[in-house]
Amino acid sequence: MIAISALPIAVQAALVVTLVLVEAIVLYVGYGLIEERIAPPILEVIESV
Repeated sequence: MIAISALPIAVQAALVVTLVLVEAIVLYVGYGLIEERIAPPILEVIESV
């Protein structure tokens, strides 16, 4: 395992920024897929009421 605390501060900061960016992309894509699959049936139910 890599000891992150042994890395220079600038590298640690870059790693944090990169991880946050990757997490944001994964969440954006994931929520997009969920919305694409779940929203149409829910909207159909709402419209039929």
